[in-house]
Amino acid sequence: LFIHSSIFIGKGSMKTYQESITAKICSFVRAYHSAYAKHKIYDDSLAYDLLGQNEYLKIGKLIEHNFNEVEAKNDSNYYFDKDKIAPVVERFLAPIPLSRLAFSKEKYEKFLASHQHQTIQFIVLGAGLDTFSLTNDNHQVEVYEFDHPNSFRYKLGRIETLNLVMPKNLHFVPIDFEKQSLGALLKESAIKPTVPTFITFLGVAYYLELDTLRQTLATLSSFFKGELTLVFDYPDETTKTSPTNSRVTKLAKLTSQVGEHMVDGFSYSQIKTLLLDTHFNLDEHLAPHDIDERYFKENSTVSLDL
Repeated sequence: LFIHSSIFIGKGSMKTYQESITAKICSFVRAYHSAYAKHKIYDDSLAYDLLGQNEYLKIGKLIEHNFNEVEAKNDSNYYFDKDKIAPVVERFLAPIPLSRLAFSKEKYEKFLASHQHQTIQFIVLGAGLDTFSLTNDNHQVEVYEFDHPNSFRYKLGRIETLNLVMPKNLHFVPIDFEKQSLGALLKESAIKPTVPTFITFLGVAYYLELDTLRQTLATLSSFFKGELTLVFDYPDETTKTSPTNSRVTKLAKLTSQVGEHMVDGFSYSQIKTLLLDTHFNLDEHLAPHDIDERYFKENSTVSLDL
């Protein structure tokens, strides 16, 4: 969530866990977009099933009641009003999750094409209810998902309920990012430092201070010795400095209401310096306007414009 920039490069704090509510909101957005959008920016046909009908309807009710959990729970209607939530979903909630996934997909397909007939590793940091691992049919791709144990518990429960076959090349790595060392878990896992690796780090930097983000990138840079591609997004410096009626301040208020507080945001110069300091080369950076031009030009209801 949030007005952001996306970065493609080659070699904070969230509420005490149940499951991440913003992960569920992002899953809801993907399901909603796949069901209703005429021009699909990113089509995730499994998002609805993995989230589950009950949670889908709960999130819809939460959005309908402006993220007031008490009002949403007290609403006796089982279904949300699509017409009431459409403006919020399309203007505030949909653009970021959809564009960052579309951007990541483009980069991954190029990465995959350059490593045909090779074993590669696909790592999802902060996996949430990401569906890539369940739709990937390439057995030469070893998929590793990193997330909080409670998020995995929910996800595994949904996989079991849906009677989905667990891919043999899918590996879950439980981690509490606030208490455990990413570096230590990388070393303990079956991840190979020399195998070509593609990493997505989406929707996580919003909750991290700059020093924590720096430490994370430094850990990845030092662990991987082979080819490494990392795609991540971050909140820019307008996150909490825009006018009170802007999208970014509206989103900051909404996420705070569900107990997940975002940082103030970073400037492009800060991110560029951070990448150089951690030995990454910047390949492509998309500012909000660039993202708008690439993904939303044909869609008049969803855009990143402030």
